[in-house]
Amino acid sequence: MVPHSLADLLPQLRLTFSLVLVLLSLSPRGLAAADPPLTTERIVAGLARPVGLTHRSGDASRLYVIEQHSGDIRVIRDGILLSDPFLSIGGLSTGSEQGLLGLAFHPDSADDRFFVYFTRGDRAGVLRSYRISPDPDLAVTGSGEDLLVIPQPQSNHNGGWLAFGPTDDLLYLGLGDGGGGGDDD
Repeated sequence: MVPHSLADLLPQLRLTFSLVLVLLSLSPRGLAAADPPLTTERIVAGLARPVGLTHRSGDASRLYVIEQHSGDIRVIRDGILLSDPFLSIGGLSTGSEQGLLGLAFHPDSADDRFFVYFTRGDRAGVLRSYRISPDPDLAVTGSGEDLLVIPQPQSNHNGGWLAFGPTDDLLYLGLGDGGGGGDDD
């Protein structure tokens, strides 16, 4: 029987959750300790709604941070937040779970392409490619090319995680269903 609703799935979810808890309790450490222990450390200050952090293959000196509602990709070079953005994407829809949501650099360091996912003013989700300038602290602003546009009917459940597969070098995009609570549309 194929489940047709969340209510049909609840028994399976409860069983799965119970099995996970049993397996964790059988572990010598269970949930009690991480090896090494998890800690937090502030790297930089001055970011506005950072929702993603990544790097470019072959460049250990830079981290790229995406700011959800400003549409800016910021660069942390050698531990210092640069004042000028790497790229600013305008025309974003910035309600609830919208904005600049994903960033991935091509895994081949010789390839100067990178990819972003964002929600634009009409709520549509956009997968766009850009090129990196000869200065790795700056993108080529005019190089943007829309690769995919996805209607998103609501301002939440938009998602936008981007990553290249570790073995196939394919670009993966994870996004939500674009619907509100109760999926009224």
